Amino acid sequence: MFFKDNVSHYDEDITDSVYFRALDKVTFENWFNRNYNKIDKPVLELGCGTGQQTVQIAKKSKDAVCLDISEEMVVKVKEKNDKLQIPGSRHFIVGDAEDPP
Repeated sequence: MFFKDNVSHYDEDITDSVYFRALDKVTFENWFNRNYNKIDKPVLELGCGTGQQTVQIAKKSKDAVCLDISEEMVVKVKEKNDKLQIPGSRHFIVGDAEDPP
């Protein structure tokens, strides 16, 4: 599987690239910053990957459920979350967004 073989350098090669940082800024970050204060329930993040958006969610939402099909990606995002030590409840689940657990 792609993610199993590439998780160790996925952030460096993909999510930290100039293209994806710009895309996140224009799409996700701007939308989330405008709308996060309207959220009073846990956030469900489908396809959390290694946690590029999860970090933004964690800083502004006290509860989140993060799902990804790749166990390796979920392990990576949990490591990032633990390192940040941001208060709140995060649940990381390995599963398919088309057929969630």
